Amino acid sequence: MLFALVHLLLRRLFSFASGSESESQAKDVEILVLRHQLKVLRRQSGRPRLRRLDRVVLAAASRALPRPAWASFMVSPGTLLRWHRELVRRKWTYRRKRLGGRPPLHPDTPSTGRPSVFLRNRQHLFGVVAENGEQALPSISGTPNPRPSATQSMEGMGHMMPLPGWTKHMKVRITSPADHIAVKTNSVTLGVTASGFTDSCDFAGKPVVRGEGHYHVLIDKSLVNMFCTPKATVSMQNVTPGTHTLSVVPALDDHAEVMENERSITIDYEPTTPLPAINSVTSSAAPSIQILSPTDGQTLSGPFDVRVRIMNFHTSCNLMGKPDVQGWGHWHVNLDTMTGPMEGMGTMLGMSCTRIFHGTTTGLKVGQTHTIIALLTDNGHAPIQPPAFDSVTVHIG
Repeated sequence: MLFALVHLLLRRLFSFASGSESESQAKDVEILVLRHQLKVLRRQSGRPRLRRLDRVVLAAASRALPRPAWASFMVSPGTLLRWHRELVRRKWTYRRKRLGGRPPLHPDTPSTGRPSVFLRNRQHLFGVVAENGEQALPSISGTPNPRPSATQSMEGMGHMMPLPGWTKHMKVRITSPADHIAVKTNSVTLGVTASGFTDSCDFAGKPVVRGEGHYHVLIDKSLVNMFCTPKATVSMQNVTPGTHTLSVVPALDDHAEVMENERSITIDYEPTTPLPAINSVTSSAAPSIQILSPTDGQTLSGPFDVRVRIMNFHTSCNLMGKPDVQGWGHWHVNLDTMTGPMEGMGTMLGMSCTRIFHGTTTGLKVGQTHTIIALLTDNGHAPIQPPAFDSVTVHIG
């Protein structure tokens, strides 16, 4: 009975509008019908995927409508405002003159791919150059090594970093999630398939083996971590809501990237319940790291663990690749050196945010003697300043 009464009232109302000579009243009825049909579709389907052009149209239309009318949009008013801010920012973004950092390479210099993802995150990885330019690098023995200039460093890498021809066959593919997906949770798990090489972390930081490698995951061109599994999870800790790019790129054992085979997706991060931000912390004492095992002079064979004690420093894997937060970071394990090609990152066995790192002697020859180094790094994978590290000498059995 109730629905019959509502139907009768609506018929009378619509008949009055359609019978009127005013075209605006007829248009109002048409708009009402379209709005109701849109509500029906929303109840029956999930969140639609919006392309960049869709966002431009909706953002522009929102500026022409009063704020109360924004309820008719399929996205929240906050999302419309964010889209508008992003478009305005892109419009007024201009190229600034470089005031420092790595000088450009000569146009005739052959392409080598990106020498290292770590160089993207910092101009200098070991010992950020002080204002007077006198910063030096620590050696394993503790004797300072003069820091090469940025030009010398890049010239050296340009000579040492060309990728072997077979690396063009190293490819990766992101199988999930779909491009332009809306992320409501606080992490994204990538499905990754690798072809043209064996996806293994056992040889990382050791001499390059043809056909072996792993892949790097980056968020907005900043390295998160190295992976050798079919799935890689990226935390959204300290990531601002909005559009972000997740990339996967194959890498050799020395972490040199095969940039031509990089694959990326775009996500729209709109968390239902954002993670509390991790903020900076200060300590009156200097951060330190100490290797508890293996012990100096120990013989290793097969799998082994590097256990450490960390003091006056907080570690978090969720912050890897995110903006630096004072007092926070993680630690790297290097083999034999913290310097050399790619500022020493070519010898990184891996990284950890706990007090243990699982390693293996695979790729090392029996009878060799090596130095295992543990060093504290910030979220961008650059060693903290002043450097905090420890080392032990081990034999391969």
